[in-house]
Amino acid sequence: MTATGLSRVLIRLAPLYAVVGALFIGISLVTTARVGLFGYDFHGTIWEAGKAILHGRSPYPPANAAALLDKGNPAVYPAPALVATAPLALLPATASAAVWDVLSLVALLAALRLVGVRDWRVFAIVLLSCPFFLSVKLAQTDAFLALGCALAWRWRRSPGLRLPICVGTVVVLKLLLWPLVVWLAAIGRRRAALGAVGVAAAELLIGWSVLGFSSLRSYPHLMAAETEAFGDKGYSLLALGTRLGAGFSSARLLPIIAAVALCVYCVWSARRGRELDALIAAVAAGLLGSPVLWLQYALILLVVLAAKHPKLSWAWAPALLLWIVPDPRATSSRTFVVGLGILLLLVAIALWPERRQRAEAAVPSTVEPVAA
Repeated sequence: MTATGLSRVLIRLAPLYAVVGALFIGISLVTTARVGLFGYDFHGTIWEAGKAILHGRSPYPPANAAALLDKGNPAVYPAPALVATAPLALLPATASAAVWDVLSLVALLAALRLVGVRDWRVFAIVLLSCPFFLSVKLAQTDAFLALGCALAWRWRRSPGLRLPICVGTVVVLKLLLWPLVVWLAAIGRRRAALGAVGVAAAELLIGWSVLGFSSLRSYPHLMAAETEAFGDKGYSLLALGTRLGAGFSSARLLPIIAAVALCVYCVWSARRGRELDALIAAVAAGLLGSPVLWLQYALILLVVLAAKHPKLSWAWAPALLLWIVPDPRATSSRTFVVGLGILLLLVAIALWPERRQRAEAAVPSTVEPVAA
């Protein structure tokens, strides 16, 4: 089937997908709430951590891989994120998770609007996607990270502090998005990149001044323990290496290589004026370069894909295919292979040059690029 034919099929099926998807997600969330699994990650990573902070205790568990794995949802976010969300612990856990999910929905809607989406069918695909369903079910931070990426794209040429504050805050909230700083430097916003690093450092300093710097000294050990506990779970390239029989230290090189390669592509794209492709490469570098990669992280990628394809087209097909693997932890080899394959396909399609870009690349340019 050609790309045009696939686009026509998606357009015709969009209303059916919206209705069936909404019913399925609604029923699934009600069922999840009844069995006590609604907001599972949120309960451990944010709500219990907030309780500890409000009572003057450290929110962090011991840096022990076995204990983290047994816990399942340990608090591992950097101190600024936990301090900022601590007031949510004043509400009951379920109510707090519900508030969080409502805010997540608002954040995702705002993110899609900011990147130029006006097509209701694209809204439907993203809002009813498997990554967003998992993010809402577990009450994760992905929609807020997606909003941060959308704001960074919207403000990429804005003077002042809002761009470095945005990127610095996003990086602090989820350290895996550090390639956004590379993207800023690549598109010529070097001062903003340095400012983002400064903002991140200041926020980390403030956050750990509240929790106590003793937990800062042990935090790298906690990150290492988290990688050891969950690195071979989910859909990361580290998990791919371990499933292929490589040792943990050898498999750890795979996400590092992917991150470096995609950062190089980010710089290469930016130098050719393809700033959006550079942003997509930076986001992909963060996701594929992470030693722990859950399926819901793909929501961030869907938002930057929407900036490139704001109308329904064949490029959205992989987003629908993600429903083939609704298992966030890839408990079977088949699920892992299919899930990672779809994620890689999504990255490839997001980075694929549009027809206009391919035509421009075929014609040698005699005009020198103008520095931003």
